[in-house]
Formats: sequence, structure tokens, C-alpha cells
Amino acid sequence: MNGGLHHFHDPRRRIGKAFALVLGAGGALVWDVYLAFHPGSNWEREPPSPADWAHQLHAAWAAPERFRAKEDLEGWLRRAVKPPAPDT
Repeated sequence: MNGGLHHFHDPRRRIGKAFALVLGAGGALVWDVYLAFHPGSNWEREPPSPADWAHQLHAAWAAPERFRAKEDLEGWLRRAVKPPAPDT
């Protein structure tokens, strides 16, 4: 997948468990998170670390300053997927 916005449904929770380690959630299950990656990021053996992330959780491990909802989430998503400005 190259660029853009992608949604994943993970009924076996494999992605949620893998990203729990990357996001510092320990053995918790991560869901309702939004992950923004640098262009060219690839998932090899371990998931890549996101360039930025946000959540809609009320979990002890989830930093409150990363909580996004409604218009705040919409603005964050727009900034996260905005292509970089061309060099001039």
C-alpha cells in the first residue's frame, strides 16, 4: 500500500497486540487508534513506529494529550495525511 488512508478490521486482534508494544501499552490490546507513518514505512518482522498517533481510548497507558474526537480528530487526520510541501 502506498500512501493514503487505510482502515483495517482485525477480528483476531493481531495488529492490536503488535502495536501495543510499539505504542508502550505493554500487554494491553490497542484499538481505536489512528497511526500516521512516514512515507516508505514497511512492516517487516515488527510493526514500524508511527510518525504520530492519536486515540479514542480511556486507558491508563494512552496519553491524554493524544486523545482526539469529533472536529479535533478530523483536523488531526487532515494534518496526518497531508502530503509534504514540495521543496522550493
